[in-house]
Formats: sequence, structure tokens, C-alpha cells
Amino acid sequence: MAEGLLRHRLGPDAAFEVRSAGISAAPGQAPSREAVQAMRDKGIDISDHQSHPLTLEELDQAAFVLTMTAWHREMILQSAPHASGKTLPLASFTLDQHDIEDPI
Repeated sequence: MAEGLLRHRLGPDAAFEVRSAGISAAPGQAPSREAVQAMRDKGIDISDHQSHPLTLEELDQAAFVLTMTAWHREMILQSAPHASGKTLPLASFTLDQHDIEDPI
């Protein structure tokens, strides 16, 4: 959902690529019906999205890694401490500083 929303907000001419990957995601899973409908209600189609686990190669290639929660950041840094300077929870960009929990 976050990938679809950010892609939508940035538009097709964005100067960078937006991708999502999961800490414990099983590869090839489609989004839930509820997630697809919630995004469709906002005019965003995520029905073709397929999950995949985050890889060290993706971490190395990424300019920034935005996590939904502080825990996600901690899990990434356990495997890739070298990514600490570019890995931030999205909450660090909000006024209330709350993690963004999975809505489903």
C-alpha cells in the first residue's frame, strides 16, 4: 500500500524509483482484497503488486530505505548495519512520531 501511495503521489515523472520489500514477506503474494479496495477507493491500483523479501543487494543499491516501524529498521540493521545512515522509519518524518502499523 505504501509503495502504491508514494508512487501515486510522486507521479510518473519521479526522479527516483520506489520499491517495497518485506522483512518477513513470502515471495509472490498478492495484496489482500481489503488493501486493493482501500487503495482503489483512493484511485490507486495495486492489484498487480507481488510481495518479495528484502535482499542485501537491494539495501546496497538503495539511496534511502524507509521502514513502516522502528522495529523494521532494527531488523534490517541486524543484517545490514552498514545501512544505518540511509534507513529511517517513516515516523521520523511525521509530527507525532508514531510507527505505521499494518492495517490488515
